[in-house]
Amino acid sequence: MSALAALRAAGMRVLALTSPSTRTTARRVADAGTEGFVSTADAEDDFVAAAAIVLSGGTITTPSAHAIIHVSSAGTRLSEQEARVLALYANGLTISQAADAMGIRHDTARKYLNRVRDKFTSAGRPARSKLQLAQIAWADGYAEPHREKDPA
Repeated sequence: MSALAALRAAGMRVLALTSPSTRTTARRVADAGTEGFVSTADAEDDFVAAAAIVLSGGTITTPSAHAIIHVSSAGTRLSEQEARVLALYANGLTISQAADAMGIRHDTARKYLNRVRDKFTSAGRPARSKLQLAQIAWADGYAEPHREKDPA
């Protein structure tokens, strides 16, 4: 992500190419900010058109790239805000801390999280506890599990 930050700091416009196998990285790149996203599944003409849009000052995310970034591997569609609160919560923040990080009210963050729980539960993936939500977030690439660093 530091390379992306350096490009953006230099005033460069960024068009990212993503695939389903890079869902977690794609979400991190989206959070860091780009002007466009295309998928490896998109046709060459779609890529060229997206590049032209980004070069002319616009922004674009192709439908297939959007699906990679915003749809879980089980097909559950989350809004951008739902995905963000899930990632923050799964990474150990409380609902209040997630709300503060997002610049929203505590009750709004709770509503987003309840919607996420309902969507996953409706899809046959029980998500009532924080641990269950975190496991789904890790499996679907919304967040990465924290691992202790080896003190070598």
